[in-house]
Amino acid sequence: MTPPIHVLHVADDPSATDLTATHLERISDRFTVETASSASGGLRRLTSDEFDCILSEYEMPEQDGIEFLDAVREQHPNLPFILFTAKGSEAVASEAISSGATDYLQKKSGVEQYELLANRIENAVAQNRAQQRASQQARILRDANQALITSTTRAEIENEITAVLGAAEPYSLVWFSKYDAERDRLAPRSVAGPNIETPGTITLSEYPDGIIREALRTNSIAIGQPPDPSLEVWTRDDNSSYAKAAVVPAEYQGHCYGLLALYAPHEDVFDDSEREMLNKLASDMAKALHTVETQQTLRRYQTAVEAVPDGVFILDEDGTIELANQSVASLLGMTIDEIHGQPFTTFVEAGVFDETIIEWYLESVRTMLSSANDCEEVRYETEIRPINAPPRVVEAHLALRSSDDGFQGTVGVVRNVTEQRTRERRLATLVDNLPGIVYRCKNDQGWPMEYVKGEVEALTGYSPDTFTQDKGHFGTHLIHPDDRGDVWTAVQTALDEREPYEIEYRILTKTGKTKWVWERGQGIYPDDDRVEALEGFITEITDRKQRQQELQRQNEQLRKFANVLSHDLRNPLNVAQARIQLAQQTQEIEHLDDARRGLSRAFELIDDLLTVAQQEQDISDTEFINLEEIANECWKNVKTPDAQLVTDCEQSIQADPGQLKRLLENMIRNAIEHGGTDVTVTIGDLDHGFYVADDGAGIQQEDRERIFDPAYTSNTKEAGFGLDIIRRITEAHGWEITVTESEAGGARFEIAVGGSPTQHPE
Repeated sequence: MTPPIHVLHVADDPSATDLTATHLERISDRFTVETASSASGGLRRLTSDEFDCILSEYEMPEQDGIEFLDAVREQHPNLPFILFTAKGSEAVASEAISSGATDYLQKKSGVEQYELLANRIENAVAQNRAQQRASQQARILRDANQALITSTTRAEIENEITAVLGAAEPYSLVWFSKYDAERDRLAPRSVAGPNIETPGTITLSEYPDGIIREALRTNSIAIGQPPDPSLEVWTRDDNSSYAKAAVVPAEYQGHCYGLLALYAPHEDVFDDSEREMLNKLASDMAKALHTVETQQTLRRYQTAVEAVPDGVFILDEDGTIELANQSVASLLGMTIDEIHGQPFTTFVEAGVFDETIIEWYLESVRTMLSSANDCEEVRYETEIRPINAPPRVVEAHLALRSSDDGFQGTVGVVRNVTEQRTRERRLATLVDNLPGIVYRCKNDQGWPMEYVKGEVEALTGYSPDTFTQDKGHFGTHLIHPDDRGDVWTAVQTALDEREPYEIEYRILTKTGKTKWVWERGQGIYPDDDRVEALEGFITEITDRKQRQQELQRQNEQLRKFANVLSHDLRNPLNVAQARIQLAQQTQEIEHLDDARRGLSRAFELIDDLLTVAQQEQDISDTEFINLEEIANECWKNVKTPDAQLVTDCEQSIQADPGQLKRLLENMIRNAIEHGGTDVTVTIGDLDHGFYVADDGAGIQQEDRERIFDPAYTSNTKEAGFGLDIIRRITEAHGWEITVTESEAGGARFEIAVGGSPTQHPE
């Protein structure tokens, strides 16, 4: 829709003005023609209405057309004025143009002249409006720049710019919104115009098309016409309030600070010059917003820098101090004025810093500048000697100043860590003297270590770095696999109750050795219920645990001895006592034979108990013993009425002679007791040990797992310790014993001597 043209036709002939109005309004509906019959009447109309162009007759009563033009120019120097006359000449035309008439057209016969007249009016009005827009654009830029100069906040900039544009023709509505690129949203900030419906946050994904999306995509001004839902969300009556709109990104240094939108009620807008003006205004606005935000950021930084207890400083490219806060001055024992503007080397020359800090600084800058090193920050710790103050230990962190123009210097933070390092040394001394490990770890099944100190390597075989660098190593490698579940359950139960935990479990050292440890720790809780970490202490209790286990084993042994004494030993003694009483009463001597057998059984049990008790002693002296010779000797020491011994052995075994003798005697006796008096016993070599086999009844498969239990016997009436003695002797030597079936169907005991050496004849 093109803007209308309001024409004032002044002539003393009403029929002529009516005819002109009829033809113009017929040619284009843009024209609205009003009339006046005299120059004075025309001047009165100009004071009450606004017109885009004046048509005037030359010959009129009171004033002619040139005099009327002069009067008009006094009040409206730029209003298009066309002298449209039936009586004229070249002299009149020349005078009219000289007096400021926009055009001169002499009336002719025919309707073609009105086509020409309409064209002249449109051109004159278009040219005048273009001049007005140019003046207006210059005024908008002037007012906008003035507003940008005086505004100190983002809100002021946004409101002032929308107000300047909202007051200018031909904009009916103006808004500015901040753009959130991450969420693809517009947040309305300021609006100006009479027909506004200010929306809330606009999610642009709901509007995939339209000039808002085009402006963001092209990063340049976008022009559009209704319908455009992304624009009409701002208007109360949809697309009736505008005929054309523009959206301009406010962009500076690659960052979009927002979108500026302008609506116009007609289409004759946003030509090239106006687009250029809007682009410049949006660019100036973005620069101003950047400046304000930068200043606000700097003020916040400055406030933060002065508030922090750490020292903050900035060095330029030459190493001169541009900025330092009071904390830096206090560390150096100086005032801020004494620091600012001083080359850093000044403090080295004064002895505050050691000369090596200059080498570190230069090397750090080279490292951070090098593209081969992904290094954004370096750390340095040193001792300084402030003026009129004791030495201090400081920790400095250094980074490059952000710039696209090459090296611009550095920014750093320095902190006094003297007391902290003193405490750490004391704590380290304390931890190093503790008989165990101090740790801090995450509450995870791998127990990832954040801190571990103390006798780490002595206890585990691993260095402390192994646990802090391989976060799950403690749980997956150190804790014994059979104990991991119990450790986790015990700790979690204590944490659920917010109680400390105490646990005992086994670990596997780096060399594979099993150790027992005791651990006490507790959960560390922040403000909420979440467990932030676990802290505790671990120490070795292997010796104590072995003593406990040995004590438990001895107690169990005593319990079994007591059972034998109270039951198994009592039975044969009761039999002997009863038979002796019968013999006294009846004088029958055969009762004494039964009494003798009961006493013999009692003595055997006593001998077994003594033998078991002797096995509590460790194996001491060992020597190489010929297996065949000791087997024959043991055979002679055992009653073997009709039994036979077969030896198939040539090797010598390193063993305690007395213990090996007891082992073989018990195995021979066991074979005779369970295989019969005519049993054949075979003793022979194995690759790494020897075997003892018989051709008796053998041992049932289901009994083979428990035959070495104390007091086990296949005779339900009598208990025995023979096989328990055999087991204890083999374990004392570090051997292993297993039972299987012999070739003859009897029992076969295989003894693997393991690491014990054997000798074979050459």
